[in-house]
Amino acid sequence: MKFVMYGNNLNNSKEYFKYDGKYKKEISFPLGGIGTGCIGLGGNGRLLDWEIFNKHNKGGFNGLSHFAVKAELEGKAIDTSIFIDKDEKKYLYYSKDCSENLINDNHRESHIYGLELADNLTSIKSKPFLILKPEQDWEKITGNECWWNEGPIVIKNNDLYYLFFSANFYNNQTYSIGYATSKDPLGPFKKNRSNPLLKSIYISYRGERRTIISGPGHNSFTLSPDGKELFIVYHTHMNAKSSGEKRQINIDRMGFRNDSTVYINGPTIALQPLPSDGGDYYNIALEARITSSSTKKGYNLKALVDGEYGFNENSIKHDWVSDGEKEGAGSALIGVKKNLLIL
Repeated sequence: MKFVMYGNNLNNSKEYFKYDGKYKKEISFPLGGIGTGCIGLGGNGRLLDWEIFNKHNKGGFNGLSHFAVKAELEGKAIDTSIFIDKDEKKYLYYSKDCSENLINDNHRESHIYGLELADNLTSIKSKPFLILKPEQDWEKITGNECWWNEGPIVIKNNDLYYLFFSANFYNNQTYSIGYATSKDPLGPFKKNRSNPLLKSIYISYRGERRTIISGPGHNSFTLSPDGKELFIVYHTHMNAKSSGEKRQINIDRMGFRNDSTVYINGPTIALQPLPSDGGDYYNIALEARITSSSTKKGYNLKALVDGEYGFNENSIKHDWVSDGEKEGAGSALIGVKKNLLIL
């Protein structure tokens, strides 16, 4: 990237500064904001200077931000996303759409590919690598004509790469989110056995099964203003009963367990506490000192302050349970408003 400085004469000066390599980190172009904040575009392509709620934050960096990129390959490439690693290497992920990916005469599949980008983000450094394709049983329940792996996005935690993706048909209640992990940004990735992470929620009411949350899928990530809480952002169907193309935005807290698996406190459609340091709220749970009179064997008191609420069946063994209580009877410390404790 080159920025030209013309001095006092805008037409005749030939002087210029060129920012390259590591110096790209040192520049930022303000993109403006609406009322409550602003953001800047760094010379290395990152979004910088996150200033939210009118708080000064020059140099602030949200490591989960990315550009929404539209990339097409004769109609075959959809759902692109960019991941920038700590070493400044850049990677592009996309789905080869099933409409153009015929496996045999009666079957099509959407596959996920990844490649390394050049520093300018407009040219590539490697060939595309096939990373994921439909293999697990939950990815095949829409029918045999088409199977989907789409909506790829990568996040890194403790040197492990997590690739989140969606499977099944997007306007169907079977649409769900899973993830796979790898030690390399281009794989091989291994899908988690507990997939899907997010799926439709059903309840039984007077003998009838009712859908209350339909088709969670195609996610991204963001952080709380103080960087202490991680959120997953995704969409669900506005009409849970009929599903369809009309969708709404959902956001839930998420995190990584000590065994490197992922938890999500969702899916939800209800109001939630504000993010930590969002207005008058901040989350003390991750720093709180706690004690208990008893803890059931096989459970850990730290589960009260790990950010996981025990939201679904995959979280039961990660709850805190006192001695003498049954599984699923755990609690969680979730936050405070000023000096008022919320449990």
